[in-house]
This record gives sequence, C-alpha cells and structure tokens, in this order.
Amino acid sequence: MVWAGISDGHRTRLHFNDGNLNAARYRDETLRPIAVPFVRLHDVTLQQDNARPHVARVCAQLLEAEHVPVLPWPAYSPDMSPIEARLGCSGSSVNGEADGDTAFEIDLEKLGTVHSCESG
Repeated sequence: MVWAGISDGHRTRLHFNDGNLNAARYRDETLRPIAVPFVRLHDVTLQQDNARPHVARVCAQLLEAEHVPVLPWPAYSPDMSPIEARLGCSGSSVNGEADGDTAFEIDLEKLGTVHSCESG
C-alpha cells in the first residue's frame, strides 16, 4: 500500500507499507508517525475510505484520542477522492528525488471533476 497526505499547499512524503496491512500496522506505521502529526501541523481533516484497517477499532481509538478530525465516508460509496481517480490517467506522477526520497506530484489544474480516465 502507498499512503500520502496532501492539503492546500502541503504534502507528506509517500509512505510504502510492504506486505499485508492490518489495523495495527496502519496505526503504528502510518497514522501515529505520519498522519497525526500532519493533521496537527496543518489543521486539516483526515480523509480515508472504509478499508478494514482504516475503520478498525484500534485506529478509530487512536484518532479519537489524538483529536484527529476524520471526514465521514459513506458505506458502499464510489471513490469520492478526485486525486485517486486522476493519478492513473492525467499525467500526474510519483517521482524519485535526487536524495532518494520520494515526492508526490500532482497537477491540480488538471484535476477538475473526474468521472473516468476517458473523460480527462
């Protein structure tokens, strides 16, 4: 799994979780060290889908204890994130930088409202 946080003018580094991702790993390797500090620093709301690790009790308890606001996500909803819809078809990319870190780049001008890659 690849995880990244973005907000208006800010972004995290890409975070790669190898192997199977369960709730404890998501909490310990993504939420606690990356998402929670990012949300606090930039005063933003966390958006995530209803994947099992995201909605597991241990993750919900951490987010509640850390006072992290989470955008409600309707069950059985189509992907509401326009970024995920555009990554595969807009020329947006994931590139390595010279120092070996990975940066997340997206052209917000191309993002727009997306229904499918063909409508781009």
